[in-house]
Formats: sequence, C-alpha cells, structure tokens
Amino acid sequence: MPTDETFTFADAPPKQSHDTSPPELEKLLDWLINHWPRSSISTAEICTYGPRSVRNRNRAIELTTVLTAHRWLEPLPTHRRDRQEWQIIRGPTPVPLTDPISTVATSARIFASPSAPPRSP
Repeated sequence: MPTDETFTFADAPPKQSHDTSPPELEKLLDWLINHWPRSSISTAEICTYGPRSVRNRNRAIELTTVLTAHRWLEPLPTHRRDRQEWQIIRGPTPVPLTDPISTVATSARIFASPSAPPRSP
C-alpha cells in the first residue's frame, strides 16, 4: 500500500555562505594582476593561458563580466565582433569583490577628485 507521506524536520536547512566571490573569480583576478604580463587580455588568451578552472569560454565571459562590473577590467574595442578584449586596471583596488555594486555611491566615491569639494545630496 503506497502512501503519500511527507516528512518534515525541525532542523532548519543549512545556511548558505554569503561569500559573493567564487574561488574561480578570485583565481582569475589574482592571475590577471600578478601573472599576466600585458596590459590587456582577450577571451581567447584567458582560455589558453588562464587558470585551468576558467578555461571554458562561457565561464571566462561570465567572470570577466563580474570583473568589469567591479571595475577591474575595462572593455576595449575590437576589430572583430566575436572577439572580446579588456584593459586590466592595476593599482589601487577599484571596488573590492565583496562589496555590492552601487552605481551612485561607488561612482561618487571612486571618481571624486580629492581637490573637489564634497557634493551635497
């Protein structure tokens, strides 16, 4: 006799980690900043020379999209429409990978010149 019993447990499901940057993203960023010698990089170069975990073209594009949103990469114009290339932004940290992207607050904080008076809201 089959029955349609459902079981519930008193324990709450395990909490998800709040880490917003996957290890692949951190590996790619570390490799770009510390090991890639040129100032720009393309998807093909990431898939050929990059960390093994990001050598899939679609995954590489996903990760570079996140790095572009966090201002670690800046898109460059290319001569082919199926080629993607980025300028690597080295130097002071543009936006930490753990900070949420806020277009108003982040752009005001990063792009404000030190000599300009603070803006009033």
